[in-house]
Amino acid sequence: MKSHYDDLDEYIGDLRAEIAKSPDCATHHYNLGVALLSKRDFMGAEESLRTAVEHSPRLAEAYVQLGGICLQRGDLDGCLNYNKEAANCQPRFAIAWANIGFVHMQRGEAKEAVAALTKALKWDPKFI
Repeated sequence: MKSHYDDLDEYIGDLRAEIAKSPDCATHHYNLGVALLSKRDFMGAEESLRTAVEHSPRLAEAYVQLGGICLQRGDLDGCLNYNKEAANCQPRFAIAWANIGFVHMQRGEAKEAVAALTKALKWDPKFI
């Protein structure tokens, strides 16, 4: 029986093969980035996610993932900027607004945090 990582490695291999055939497919790059995040390959994931948004600049989910990578390395500014970009792409994207609120909370900016978190709850009342 294959382990979880054997399956993930196979999936990553399949995605890389698809990217070789269709290098402009943002979805394949996004999925590869998420798979690499699962393996904690932050550099590879960041490269794939950046490529995804190069090919599809309105791919809000990729910006949120890039923000998470920034947060992982302690870059609150990067996290905030990527999540703002996600919210610009999809104004009703609760996850982006919640992440924006989280960054403001970390900075002690209560008013900004409340405003962003209120938007998150407006767009997804069950988000909490």
